[in-house]
Amino acid sequence: MAVPTTKPQTDAKPASRNLVDRFSVVLVAVAATMWASDTYFRAQLIGHLTASEIVFVEDGLITLFLLVFLIRGIPEMRRLQWRQWLAVGLIGLGPQAIATILFTTSFSYRHFAETFVLQQTQPLIAILLAWVILGERRRRWFWPVAMLAILGVYMVVFAQNLTAPFSDLQHGRLEAGLFALGAAALWASGTVLGRFVLGTLSFPTTTALRFTVALPILLLVLLVQSGTGGFSHYRLPFCWSPSS
Repeated sequence: MAVPTTKPQTDAKPASRNLVDRFSVVLVAVAATMWASDTYFRAQLIGHLTASEIVFVEDGLITLFLLVFLIRGIPEMRRLQWRQWLAVGLIGLGPQAIATILFTTSFSYRHFAETFVLQQTQPLIAILLAWVILGERRRRWFWPVAMLAILGVYMVVFAQNLTAPFSDLQHGRLEAGLFALGAAALWASGTVLGRFVLGTLSFPTTTALRFTVALPILLLVLLVQSGTGGFSHYRLPFCWSPSS
């Protein structure tokens, strides 16, 4: 009589997670391209709206778009512990609300090249924070290659004058750089904080929760800066008025 045997089952990742892991580099490249494309529109809007107004509208539209993912993720959110909720709150406050305001404010100084270069430091800061907080390690050759990549970006952006960012720190150049660097540091911290919740929440739920938590924070910032008169100075060019 044969004795039935059972093979030990290994923990298999969901098909969606395997797909994300396989094309992770491509997805990051696509996301970076889409993120960079909003630079043109952000630079145009900063002449008509304040940074907090731009970020508030941006976050509100994204929250509305992701509302369906937020509702579907309610069962996942019920499994979060208080430390994970704390991480979500910190992500909404720093990396989402404050960082985006700092990044948008840097455009008001009209030094777009410096903002672009300093934005590229975000992955390096994230890896450094992951090393300090999470104990992650990288191979020895990683840091020289990473610094070489940053140097390459710098040489492409400032090809005509490599000393341009340092020869003249007046006219808002220093302020723009500090705002952009602060935004990069906060975004990098969000990458590390996200590790505390991604084990419980899916990618769509985490993203939806991030923007939703930031929305009331941005509303508070807007009320503190402009009171109830926010957006009062802005008029759409195609709006009809009785005098026209």
